Amino acid sequence: DGSAATCDDFVQAMEDASNVDLSHFRRWYSQSGTPVVTVKDDYNPETEQYTLTISQRTPATPDQAEKQPLHIPFAVELYDNEGKVIPLQKGGHPVNSVLNVTQAEQTF
Repeated sequence: DGSAATCDDFVQAMEDASNVDLSHFRRWYSQSGTPVVTVKDDYNPETEQYTLTISQRTPATPDQAEKQPLHIPFAVELYDNEGKVIPLQKGGHPVNSVLNVTQAEQTF
């Protein structure tokens, strides 16, 4: 038909279809470079609590010295000693296994 969809058109269509605000996700299209992601974990056997701290930093590029955190969906699963999946919970409630990292550092 002689017309092509832009990245903005695509993201807008995804927002319209899902009723989810993807403005943070748009940074993937407006910011150059690749983020460096670091993951630190901690397990407290007394409370049986496992904590993940995920940080992201995108190095400066010639066209952009300052970088904003990106939206990085981060899928996780925990396994017991027998290889069975441990259901994730937060505050005693089940949670999705996809963590939405949107800040420079977040703890889950």
